[in-house]
Amino acid sequence: MTELEKNFHEKMLYICREANKQGYNPTIFASMVNEYGGVKAAKKLVIQEDPTDGFLRLYMMKRLDLTAENFVTDEEFRCLFTEDEVKISKNRLKEYGYLK
Repeated sequence: MTELEKNFHEKMLYICREANKQGYNPTIFASMVNEYGGVKAAKKLVIQEDPTDGFLRLYMMKRLDLTAENFVTDEEFRCLFTEDEVKISKNRLKEYGYLK
Protein backbone atom coordinates (compact mmCIF):
# COMPACT_ATOMS: atom_id res chain seq x y z
CA MET A 1 0.00 0.00 0.00
CA THR A 2 1.40 3.38 -0.98
CA GLU A 3 1.56 6.32 1.40
CA LEU A 4 -1.29 7.98 -0.49
CA GLU A 5 -3.43 4.85 -0.22
CA LYS A 6 -2.70 4.75 3.52
CA ASN A 7 -3.76 8.39 3.83
CA PHE A 8 -6.98 7.67 1.97
CA HIS A 9 -7.63 4.66 4.20
CA GLU A 10 -7.21 6.93 7.23
CA LYS A 11 -9.79 9.31 5.74
CA MET A 12 -12.26 6.43 5.48
CA LEU A 13 -11.63 5.57 9.14
CA TYR A 14 -12.11 9.26 9.95
CA ILE A 15 -15.57 9.04 8.34
CA CYS A 16 -16.45 6.22 10.75
CA ARG A 17 -15.25 8.13 13.81
CA GLU A 18 -16.97 11.38 12.87
CA ALA A 19 -20.23 9.68 11.91
CA ASN A 20 -20.21 7.94 15.30
CA LYS A 21 -19.79 11.32 17.02
CA GLN A 22 -22.89 12.45 15.14
CA GLY A 23 -24.92 9.49 16.41
CA TYR A 24 -24.65 7.34 13.27
CA ASN A 25 -22.72 4.07 13.35
CA PRO A 26 -21.85 3.15 9.73
CA THR A 27 -21.33 -0.55 10.40
CA ILE A 28 -21.50 -1.77 6.78
CA PHE A 29 -19.15 0.99 5.63
CA ALA A 30 -16.70 0.27 8.46
CA SER A 31 -16.80 -3.44 7.69
CA MET A 32 -16.03 -2.79 4.02
CA VAL A 33 -13.13 -0.47 4.87
CA ASN A 34 -11.67 -3.05 7.25
CA GLU A 35 -12.13 -5.91 4.78
CA TYR A 36 -11.05 -4.26 1.52
CA GLY A 37 -9.08 -1.19 2.58
CA GLY A 38 -10.19 2.37 2.03
CA VAL A 39 -9.55 2.69 -1.71
CA LYS A 40 -11.18 -0.58 -2.75
CA ALA A 41 -14.16 0.02 -0.43
CA ALA A 42 -14.67 3.49 -1.89
CA LYS A 43 -14.51 2.10 -5.43
CA LYS A 44 -17.18 -0.49 -4.59
CA LEU A 45 -19.45 2.14 -3.03
CA VAL A 46 -19.05 4.74 -5.74
CA ILE A 47 -19.82 2.48 -8.69
CA GLN A 48 -23.21 1.48 -7.34
CA GLU A 49 -25.98 2.90 -9.48
CA ASP A 50 -27.88 4.35 -6.54
CA PRO A 51 -26.47 6.10 -3.47
CA THR A 52 -25.96 3.77 -0.53
CA ASP A 53 -28.13 3.89 2.57
CA GLY A 54 -25.15 5.38 4.39
CA PHE A 55 -24.82 8.17 1.82
CA LEU A 56 -28.52 8.94 2.17
CA ARG A 57 -28.28 8.92 5.96
CA LEU A 58 -25.39 11.37 5.83
CA TYR A 59 -27.36 13.50 3.39
CA MET A 60 -30.26 13.66 5.86
CA MET A 61 -27.76 14.64 8.56
CA LYS A 62 -26.35 17.35 6.27
CA ARG A 63 -22.94 15.68 6.45
CA LEU A 64 -22.06 14.77 2.87
CA ASP A 65 -18.56 15.87 3.81
CA LEU A 66 -18.37 12.45 5.50
CA THR A 67 -18.95 10.41 2.35
CA ALA A 68 -16.51 8.35 0.34
CA GLU A 69 -17.65 10.34 -2.71
CA ASN A 70 -16.40 13.53 -1.10
CA PHE A 71 -12.92 12.12 -0.57
CA VAL A 72 -12.83 10.50 -4.03
CA THR A 73 -13.29 13.98 -5.52
CA ASP A 74 -10.60 15.50 -3.28
CA GLU A 75 -7.71 16.76 -5.42
CA GLU A 76 -5.23 14.91 -3.20
CA PHE A 77 -6.80 11.50 -3.86
CA ARG A 78 -8.20 11.71 -7.39
CA CYS A 79 -5.23 9.87 -8.87
CA LEU A 80 -6.28 6.74 -6.93
CA PHE A 81 -9.51 6.52 -8.92
CA THR A 82 -10.57 6.28 -12.53
CA GLU A 83 -12.04 9.28 -14.33
CA ASP A 84 -15.43 7.53 -14.25
CA GLU A 85 -15.27 6.98 -10.48
CA VAL A 86 -14.45 10.65 -9.90
CA LYS A 87 -17.17 11.75 -12.32
CA ILE A 88 -19.80 9.51 -10.67
CA SER A 89 -18.79 10.86 -7.26
CA LYS A 90 -18.98 14.48 -8.42
CA ASN A 91 -22.34 13.95 -10.08
CA ARG A 92 -23.78 12.27 -7.00
CA LEU A 93 -22.60 15.09 -4.75
CA LYS A 94 -24.00 17.67 -7.20
CA GLU A 95 -27.32 15.83 -7.39
CA TYR A 96 -27.65 16.09 -3.62
CA GLY A 97 -26.65 19.75 -3.54
CA TYR A 98 -23.21 19.38 -2.02
CA LEU A 99 -21.17 20.50 -5.04
CA LYS A 100 -22.06 23.27 -7.43
